[in-house]
Amino acid sequence: MTDSWRDDVSEQAQVDLDELTNLALGFGANQLQAHGELLPFALVRRTDGELEPILVEGLDDDADPADLVDAHVAEAVRRREEIRAAIFLADITAEQLGGDAIRALLEHREGVNIALYLPYQHDEEGTYTFGELVGSPGLAQVWASDAGGDGN
Repeated sequence: MTDSWRDDVSEQAQVDLDELTNLALGFGANQLQAHGELLPFALVRRTDGELEPILVEGLDDDADPADLVDAHVAEAVRRREEIRAAIFLADITAEQLGGDAIRALLEHREGVNIALYLPYQHDEEGTYTFGELVGSPGLAQVWASDAGGDGN
């Protein structure tokens, strides 16, 4: 994926997305290495510049991962007026990448939507090896027109 999206957004949006990506993917990789699993989670950059995890109620760790992702997105949509960027992480099987990957869905209120995939492999001893980050255009969820957001 090229960095052409950077040409269309502010420097602040670039910093927001870079920081969210680095923090969230680092956390995700650490969770896999330490615990052998990664539960879906979300992190947002509030309009005041602070980072905050999205917490969802009513679902436990045994819930279907897709339901957890949906709950995180729904909470971010509910709070979209007070956030300017979000990242949603999940552990997935990516056939196109040949196995497991951490999927990061990034979104910024300036209209940037990016899907990132960090492929990984692990052996019987629990050692994780991470591949090269792969990116593609993503879909708007938090600031999608049908979600009621105007992107600003």
